[in-house]
Amino acid sequence: MVWWKEAVVYEILVPSFQDSNGDGIGDLPGIRQRLDYLKELGIGALWLAPFYKTEFFDIGYDVSDYCAVDPRFGTLGDFQQLLEEAHRRDLRIIIDYVPNHTSHKHPWFLQSRESRTNRYRDYYLWADPAPDGGAPNNWINRFGLSAWTFDEKTDQYYFGSFAPEQPDLNWRNPAVIDEMFGVLRFWLGMGVDGVRVDAMAHLIKDKRLRRNPRDPSYTDKLEPSNKLAPFYSQNQPELLRVIFDMKEAIAQYPDRVFMGEVFLSAEQISIFQRAGADLLLSTSMLQGEFEPNHLQHSIDNIEATTAQDSWPARASGDHDLNRLASRVKPEQLRMAALLQLTVRGTPTMYYGEELGLKDGHVPSERMVDPSGRNDPRYGRDRYRLPMPWTSGKNAGFSEGTPWLPIDDETASKNVAGQERDSDSLLQFYRRLIKLRSSTPALITGDYTPLEAPESVLAFRRSDERSGLMIALNFQKQSVTWPMPNTKATVLLSTHARSSCCSDNELVLAPNEGVIVEPRPMS
Repeated sequence: MVWWKEAVVYEILVPSFQDSNGDGIGDLPGIRQRLDYLKELGIGALWLAPFYKTEFFDIGYDVSDYCAVDPRFGTLGDFQQLLEEAHRRDLRIIIDYVPNHTSHKHPWFLQSRESRTNRYRDYYLWADPAPDGGAPNNWINRFGLSAWTFDEKTDQYYFGSFAPEQPDLNWRNPAVIDEMFGVLRFWLGMGVDGVRVDAMAHLIKDKRLRRNPRDPSYTDKLEPSNKLAPFYSQNQPELLRVIFDMKEAIAQYPDRVFMGEVFLSAEQISIFQRAGADLLLSTSMLQGEFEPNHLQHSIDNIEATTAQDSWPARASGDHDLNRLASRVKPEQLRMAALLQLTVRGTPTMYYGEELGLKDGHVPSERMVDPSGRNDPRYGRDRYRLPMPWTSGKNAGFSEGTPWLPIDDETASKNVAGQERDSDSLLQFYRRLIKLRSSTPALITGDYTPLEAPESVLAFRRSDERSGLMIALNFQKQSVTWPMPNTKATVLLSTHARSSCCSDNELVLAPNEGVIVEPRPMS
């Protein structure tokens, strides 16, 4: 069994986890201080958002040196020490790999814009203006604006999927591939346990720069970036070769994981996995409506499209999405956790989910996310607030002024308070993860949907040694779940209840989820 099938993966936004030096920004030594907390939670692997040298325009996703640690976050020595101490605790480290774009201050791009004949020119996507002098085509960026930026010095446009400060690399250029695979070798050689590839579907664009069609499903309720269907600016056929080659490069280092970020269909995820990606972080299960029909459809779709030799990933959220506790009703939050950690696949959590953190409040003048600066309605800062550790100054995150404000609701859900409460969400997560890690059927067992009342989602996880049944009642009333010829013991419930069930049936309280161990009737 490879380790990444067993592990619970925990994303850490480095500037928001723990500040060690009082400058208000989380850092690598701060993460090192909290390793014991993560170990006690039951985490198996830490996924670190970017900590490379950066202009910090987009929380580090604008990289100006891939092989250096930004001074805000520490030093290369700090990273090596973090890696060593994590490994000493049997914690793996996965780093964010940002191959689609660099900072506009990266030396490659500074050289690229010097002249059309510069050796770095083709490291990026440059194109002549359209006949009317405008952008080469209609492609738009994350803000719904033209993705093309005019450069007066060389009289051409350059392309940026996300912002002008983040120009896209040209992955059709072999020199770019060599450089970026060198980055992989640098970090894998240092001992990191894997990479999470950011914006993977963006890497290859249409060679002919054809116009994208309008998306017929777009409405004004959606972000402007959804106006066009990205048929030609993303997910081109040649991308599969890039994924295959990336897997080959990573496989030179044993026991490493290749994770990828995609917001695509289950069928497309399956194609990417067959090309070589180990885990693709799908949020489809917990991003839609939290009700049994949607959830059943999402689970069944992943199960039907995941190849026999592939493995699903079950992400509850990340730094680009509203927090889980803001998408799910408070009374159903434990159900969401129980579902994520018992359905087949590797679960990935976002820091603070175990505390029930919601999207916070960030005044417009404090917003740092480029999306929020462009339009406060779409700012992502509100789900990136610093981690609350105590009820003290700045919630124990920093002695200085935090880079994002910590609102009162976030601070009230701090770790110290929940550790003192045996019935807190944090303690529930600890019990749930411990049960998962000690029960092979919940990790490698087969998944089988079970018949149940309309308001109940139920399934079995079983291997050759044992089997467990999971049931979740989405109704506001109690529901009886028949279990013919079976009596069962409740191993874990989202509610306080006795461990035993009556013969032949299980009564589920409103919004209750349970893990039960069935036993044949004597």
